[in-house]
Amino acid sequence: MDIIFAGGNLPFEDNLFIFLHHIVEIPGLLLSLFVIFMILFYTPKWLKSYSLLIANVTLTDLIACCANLFVMQR
Repeated sequence: MDIIFAGGNLPFEDNLFIFLHHIVEIPGLLLSLFVIFMILFYTPKWLKSYSLLIANVTLTDLIACCANLFVMQR
């Protein structure tokens, strides 16, 4: 943490990890939001009960992606 507060550059491995982490997490967030949008506006009436299950799983995945983006576990 001294490197960050001292204003120095991070090592290459740390920058690579941050870059790869964002490549995985940002599409996960966008696709989860897209699935929720599709569920809310384009689900037929005969699939409403099943769409609640899909929405629950998608919302959980969205929350997990947000938490993982902020925490950035190694």
